[in-house]
Amino acid sequence: MRAPAALMIGAFGVVAFLVAGKKVSDQFPHGAVHATSTDRPTVKVRFRVIDYVEAEDRDLQIAWEPRRGMQPIAYVPSESLWRKMMPDWSQGRRDEIMGTIKTETAFMNFEWKEYDGD
Repeated sequence: MRAPAALMIGAFGVVAFLVAGKKVSDQFPHGAVHATSTDRPTVKVRFRVIDYVEAEDRDLQIAWEPRRGMQPIAYVPSESLWRKMMPDWSQGRRDEIMGTIKTETAFMNFEWKEYDGD
């Protein structure tokens, strides 16, 4: 049996590929779009990735893992890991950004799991 992708690459790898600005989720063109206003960030839930986009050059991704018969888990970098790994424009805004993501993805009923890189 194959392990879920998020577990195969390890939690640190999940955070690393999300922060590097790579559009892993582009291979999945259909996602659940929740926020669409031009004065607010756009939040899209795609397969195993939550996209947060403020502008063309201001975006980040958070990984999530589906679980059969259980609540899906979304992985959130701890405050210290956020400072190390997330884009410069997002520094000092973790609570604000995660608040928006959590509000806009409430329909998914995620279990939010903080990861600190250890």
